Amino acid sequence: MKKMLVVFGIVLVLYFFWSRSGRNEIDIQDYNTVEFFPIFKKDSSKSNIVGIQPFMTNLDYQNRNSFYSKMDFYMKEAQKKDWFKENTIVVFPEHIASWLVAANEKESIYKAKTIEAAMQVIVLSNLPKFTTKYLRSNAEDKASDAVFQMKSNEMLDIYSSVYSELAKKYKVTIVGGSIFLPNPSVTNGELKVNNGDIFNISAVFLPNGKVEGELIKKKYPINTELSFCNSFSNDLPVFSSASGNFGVAICADSWYENIYQDLGSKNTKTIIVPSYSTGYGIWANKWSGYNGSETPPEINLNDVNNITLREAWYKYTTVRTKNYTIENGITVFLRGDIWDLGTDGS
Repeated sequence: MKKMLVVFGIVLVLYFFWSRSGRNEIDIQDYNTVEFFPIFKKDSSKSNIVGIQPFMTNLDYQNRNSFYSKMDFYMKEAQKKDWFKENTIVVFPEHIASWLVAANEKESIYKAKTIEAAMQVIVLSNLPKFTTKYLRSNAEDKASDAVFQMKSNEMLDIYSSVYSELAKKYKVTIVGGSIFLPNPSVTNGELKVNNGDIFNISAVFLPNGKVEGELIKKKYPINTELSFCNSFSNDLPVFSSASGNFGVAICADSWYENIYQDLGSKNTKTIIVPSYSTGYGIWANKWSGYNGSETPPEINLNDVNNITLREAWYKYTTVRTKNYTIENGITVFLRGDIWDLGTDGS
């Protein structure tokens, strides 16, 4: 028995040192240059929406410093164009912060070729925390739920502090893209996580660094999210700004007519859509139709498997604003080389 305890103790010590080792920051070389600066409207005195479609890599998610540096790089590029006014709203894409789940981990995670390999190391190097969250999970995909639950405080700290600091630094309103967080809420202008289900959410950061009191939660999660991500059943909030009232619909939500009906009825001037299309070159593929929720009745079913995903995005998303009083619509996509996930969209 003594020998077994000694061996067990040695194994624990070795595991502890392994799990804590190899957490050095990998140096990031120069970022890719920004190649496209399209301007769709020039009267920025009435409304000024700046969409940032960043190119992200695994290394950008190492820690707060790496994430902040990448976000600030793009903010500086927009500032050089003199695009930041008192009425500016800056928009980042869906899941821009979801991969902060890999923050402060072993450097082998950032060198991994696949997301599966990276997640395995995250689990193994945080096994006690992961096991606790896994055993408490009620989600269909307990593993994904447990990973995001156990990393939620670190993810929250980076997401909230980075966008809050950038909003104050550049004196603009920021729609901070989206992130997976458990049962999030806002208290006295600060974003919090609580016990409960995971949501795909976005927060709005004001020029004073505070967070708007209402969060945007995705109403129509897709198949890959539904196994661990809850759907939001209430109406989406509308925010007032110097550029007029605006609403935010996260990715798939922008494919549903009721979203535009609801926002249009609330005197919404601009609809903002942080998005993410997973897969390399997927926009050239045939559109396979809706997933995660039923196909709305207004959709032409002949388009399924006949038009491309690109064509479907242009036909069924923010073009719907013309049917209502919503004047502007903008969609930005997450791009980059993020493990083997693939990205597309423009």
